[in-house]
Amino acid sequence: CKIIDADGNGKVSDAEAKALAKLGKDSKDGKIDNSDIKALFQNAKQFVDEKTEVKTRKDGSKTITTTAEDGTKTTEKYNKDGKKISQSTKETDGTTTTKKYSYDKDGDLTKIKEKKTEIINGQKRTVSTTTAEYKDNKKISQVTQKSDGTKVTTTYKRDKEGNLTSKEAKTTTVVDGK
Repeated sequence: CKIIDADGNGKVSDAEAKALAKLGKDSKDGKIDNSDIKALFQNAKQFVDEKTEVKTRKDGSKTITTTAEDGTKTTEKYNKDGKKISQSTKETDGTTTTKKYSYDKDGDLTKIKEKKTEIINGQKRTVSTTTAEYKDNKKISQVTQKSDGTKVTTTYKRDKEGNLTSKEAKTTTVVDGK
């Protein structure tokens, strides 16, 4: 397979090499063929236009910051066990989406909290929050979404084998953010 640089500058950048390596891992048979190359070029802008910086601390935790060509900045933090503990994406218009991940003592995901803020008339304002809770067998048990004065709580019930038996959504009006 001839390596082709996605942005046409005559060089294969680190981002392009990473994309090709990922492509090889993601390919169904582990080999890169024409359909894989076509998929790479359809997504090439994502790989070529980003700048990524990785910082590893002495305890093994990591922070990965990616800045896209348009200025959007995403920061991901991982604990020493390699579990993602937070992710924050800040758009150029000031919109920020932050996710925080919680784990139990066994390292299983228990909760994801997401908060989206926007700058409105020069003021930072929370526009939505979502909390997803996970229980037995790493299955989602409840999702709570708050936005525009409305709170929707969806509860998922499961049998002993972990199969979904019911899903119930309850909508309430939010007063003063509660």
